[in-house]
Amino acid sequence: MKPARNQPRILAASTGPRRPPLSCDPMPKQLMSVGNESSPQQGLSRFSNSHLAAVLGASNSTAAATPAAMPAVQWRQPDNVRRIVIHSESAPREQSADRQCVHRPWGHFSSLETGERFQVKCIVVNPGARLSLQKHFHRAEHWVVVCGTAEVTVDDKVMKLYENEWVYVPVGAIHRLANPGKILLKVIEVQSGSYLGEDDIVRFEDDYHRESTPCVDDASHRDPNPPR
Repeated sequence: MKPARNQPRILAASTGPRRPPLSCDPMPKQLMSVGNESSPQQGLSRFSNSHLAAVLGASNSTAAATPAAMPAVQWRQPDNVRRIVIHSESAPREQSADRQCVHRPWGHFSSLETGERFQVKCIVVNPGARLSLQKHFHRAEHWVVVCGTAEVTVDDKVMKLYENEWVYVPVGAIHRLANPGKILLKVIEVQSGSYLGEDDIVRFEDDYHRESTPCVDDASHRDPNPPR
């Protein structure tokens, strides 16, 4: 039966054997290997983990949702997508900065929450990689391991932390985070202090030969995302 026009649809496939007469050898149903969940289940999971979004009174439109935003435009106006992207890049918005995934030679990190005098990050370190040996002048950090094994250096102490274990890094302490394991290391980092910029850093050793970027008092010289 032909579906009604302008009716929303979810395109999906599932695992398992073909079910005649809906499919047959000349016209098989396309199946996908999607692990323990079917495609519809995975789609519903993604919807349930996203922010609430609603579009009313739209026809012949398409929408793309991300954790930070959901643009929706008419099919016959593709130039509007470019205009939205240009405007969103030029306009200062907290959510774009908070959700940004910043890649580094050792892995990546993303900001989960930012407030007055605190910031929460998720740090992911590749197997065998480590951050630089560094210190900060204006912030302290709490590290909680949520996946993998961490090798942590805090001043003259070197320790290993496992899932659900944590360590406190005081202001001014020389520290390093490393992943000695064979799987990704995931750490939740809670920063607190008077200044939380990424340029509040002095490196003493670095496997990737990056220069130190010491913090300065003049905010105009601060880079929001220098190499870490």
